[in-house]
Amino acid sequence: MEAIEVITNSEVSSERSVTPTIDTDPLNDVTTPPTPAIYFGVETEPFFFLSSFFPSTLSLGPHEFLTAEGFFQAAKFSEHPNLVLALKKTKSSKEMLYKLQHWTECIPEDWDEKRLPIMKEIQELKFAQHKQLRARLVQTGDAKLIYRSKTDSFFGCGQDNQGLNHLGRILMDLRSAFQACPEPQPTLLLTSFKLRLPHPDTSSTVWCADNASEKWYPHTKSSLKEITIAPAISDAPASDSGFLHGIAHGDKPWTLEVLVQLREQVKEGADGPRVSVWYRRQFYRSRDTLLSSEHLKSSLTINGGIYIYGFPLELDQSCSTSEQITISLSSSEAGWHSGPEFKLSFTVWE
Repeated sequence: MEAIEVITNSEVSSERSVTPTIDTDPLNDVTTPPTPAIYFGVETEPFFFLSSFFPSTLSLGPHEFLTAEGFFQAAKFSEHPNLVLALKKTKSSKEMLYKLQHWTECIPEDWDEKRLPIMKEIQELKFAQHKQLRARLVQTGDAKLIYRSKTDSFFGCGQDNQGLNHLGRILMDLRSAFQACPEPQPTLLLTSFKLRLPHPDTSSTVWCADNASEKWYPHTKSSLKEITIAPAISDAPASDSGFLHGIAHGDKPWTLEVLVQLREQVKEGADGPRVSVWYRRQFYRSRDTLLSSEHLKSSLTINGGIYIYGFPLELDQSCSTSEQITISLSSSEAGWHSGPEFKLSFTVWE
């Protein structure tokens, strides 16, 4: 099995994916091409959209959650409306996990029996309400999807890579269903909530302050509180020749990690795809990044090819509410411009 190499250094995974040895039959001259594997689960790495922590609003009845994980945890505490409300208001995944540590006594005794069917329903809802994410899931072809988490051996592969990987299995089942029928079919949903029609996201949170970030961004007046992007990253058009695959805060202060997905591999020395970043406060000063092989994060030769490139985006430390950064992707050589333009906005503490 050929693995897509993803370098990780977050709490979710500190390992580096490897390419296992492929066994072949010496008596057979024709070998079956290896099935690629996609490891996901790190916010700053490719294919994070498969994670339950990816920012993609889910709506059911009067309830709205910013991530599938928030919805999943809310189902765990459905008998405690105050905890559900607290989860709905929590934007940071780290802050959510911090809160959950103090609520263990409220977890129902039969949760272990319920968690798998509930996760299945939530993932189906996520991809049913987000057309572009559904298309991106289908684009992974027949690749094996593996949720890499050293702390979760039930939904993930665990620290020893021998976990049950139930989240990956759920996503592969959903992918097969969407390949056979692109439009999702109605399904039984959680009895705790009533179905509400999906609505398009208008924006999503790229980063927000939490306990872990205070060392970089102290909670003082006029300091950075939140970064949002519009339109939402979950609405990036998957059918375009190139689109914004992901954007997240990196391991350095004042730095975002930007990921771009292309259909074709960048040709060296050509005037190929470039990412333009415009800074409004600086009289619309532009900074262009010409994508090259050194930016390549991962590739998948499936469905015409998936090539994901990444680069750091440094922010001005004097960011304020008047700051706005516009990100666009184009290729003069191929003659295309990917739309829409994405706008980063900043919120500070008052």
